[in-house]
Amino acid sequence: KQWYQRRVRVVYLEHLDLLTDEVTQQSEQTVEEKLCELKSEVELRHHIHKPRATRMRLDIYNVRLNELKNHEERVKQHGAGVALEISTLRNEFKKLGAEHDVKGKKFKKLVEDCEASLTKLEKTAHLQSLQAKVTTAYEDHMNMIKLELSSFRNKMEVKLNDLRESNQHFGLAFK
Repeated sequence: KQWYQRRVRVVYLEHLDLLTDEVTQQSEQTVEEKLCELKSEVELRHHIHKPRATRMRLDIYNVRLNELKNHEERVKQHGAGVALEISTLRNEFKKLGAEHDVKGKKFKKLVEDCEASLTKLEKTAHLQSLQAKVTTAYEDHMNMIKLELSSFRNKMEVKLNDLRESNQHFGLAFK
């Protein structure tokens, strides 16, 4: 009887040893399979997300490129607006100069007419009247020119101030 018990124990222990070896082997095999499966999954995710990273870089690049194009367009528009305002001022100044030339010619003709009539005058009263007429015409002519130049200068200062402020706001918009 003891022999049977011993034999059963020995067989049972051998069976446990074999079972332990078998379970260890199956566990190692399962671990290897899971590792392979996880590696494949990681590679797949990496493969899937790799183009995504490239797309993200391209999207960022395209957004920045569009921002720069919009910035360039705004700079061109602002520059064109400033150039137009300065051109308008220049043209108004030339027009004012031309008007003053015309008025100067009229004044010169008035003085020449007075000179022509000077030889015909005989009395001092007539000479004084002619002198007063020329002096009044001269003062009126100069006052009109001063008034027009002052008005133009004020208008130009307002426009240039507006341009300065516009430039300042435009520059701050890009910071």
